[in-house]
This record gives sequence, structure tokens and C-alpha cells, in this order.
Amino acid sequence: MTEEQYRRILELLPKQRGNIKTENLTVLNALVYICRNGYSWRALPEKFGKWHTVYVRFNRRAKAACGSRSPPSSSRKRSRSEGSFAGFNVG
Repeated sequence: MTEEQYRRILELLPKQRGNIKTENLTVLNALVYICRNGYSWRALPEKFGKWHTVYVRFNRRAKAACGSRSPPSSSRKRSRSEGSFAGFNVG
């Protein structure tokens, strides 16, 4: 992600707090790198900082996002043809 792309989404990101050694931009680029290449956290190249730092930031935000959302409710009953797969509505 470039600096320009980062500036566009900066207001959507949580504020950095505490003694920050790894910038949000670096963490975002690390997450993109892991997702694109399928690497494990520990295989993250050093240019992205410590793997544990990236993991903790990701995990903290993921937990916060999951806790703030409630599952969708539906007043109508689904037919068998619509079904669901792993919690996702299909059909």
C-alpha cells in the first residue's frame, strides 16, 4: 500500500496508542503480504517489523470487530433450497 492509499483510509483506522515502534502502514502492508503469500506469522520478513507485533495488532482489531457485530436476524424462514454453509447464507 502506498502512502497516498494509506492517507485515504487513515481516518477509518484506530488511533495508534502507547509507545509505537511499528506504524499502521507497515502493519497493513504486512497483513497484505501474509494474505497474498499465505505465509505464517513467524515467516514474516523483518522489513515489516516483529511478527508478534503485527499478529497482536491484527488479533486485537479482529476481536474488537467481531465483538461489535451481532449476527443478522431474519423474520422469514428460509427454505431448504436456500440453506446455509458455515454460517453464511447460501441461495
